[in-house]
Amino acid sequence: RERGRGGAERLHDVVGDNDVSDTSHDVMDDDNAVESSSDEDDSSDDEEEDINSSGGGDGRGGRARQKQTAAVKEVMNTMCVDEKAKDCYANENADFALHLFNSDVKEDILEPWFIDGMENAKDVAGSNVKKQESAMRKYAKSKMLEVHEDDSNCPICLTKMGFEVYSQYLSERTPKRGKNKGKLWALSKSVYDKSRSGLVHLYRMSGTKRPIYVWNFEEGNK
Repeated sequence: RERGRGGAERLHDVVGDNDVSDTSHDVMDDDNAVESSSDEDDSSDDEEEDINSSGGGDGRGGRARQKQTAAVKEVMNTMCVDEKAKDCYANENADFALHLFNSDVKEDILEPWFIDGMENAKDVAGSNVKKQESAMRKYAKSKMLEVHEDDSNCPICLTKMGFEVYSQYLSERTPKRGKNKGKLWALSKSVYDKSRSGLVHLYRMSGTKRPIYVWNFEEGNK
């Protein structure tokens, strides 16, 4: 701007009052454009430096994903889902895991370390069947509560689980109380909803992409 005013004063002696007014505006506009361009360049350089530094300095501009600390995980879990809901989801998924453990697809879908843990819980419980089931369910629930994508610790290999596995589980599940206790195909809508929500939560916490199933009307299946 100082250069613009100085230039306008010098031009006054040469071209007169009217022309100086127009010319001085042009000079000042040019200087302002230069300063604006310089500021944009500096800002662009700073942004590029920030992006490169956050992306590991490889110049690609991508952000390197950092693992969450234990404190951050706890805060995020509390913010995303309240404790009551988390407990409910863990119960639902523990029931599903127990079903898988007692099924023919146990070795295909459950993680080896989880199978070993369930076997150990069963052995510690002794010979009483109800105590065995209670111990295994308690172990399964504790592991469901610990699931996090950074730890790769989901007991169920969700990428290997097809729709037929989950639908089979629901078809064999019976009410645990009430007048329809023990009856097949007698689950209420709320039970189905809770079971589905628990499974969706497991997909989210494990960082596993949920599959999309499309109904084939010609063949009558998914």
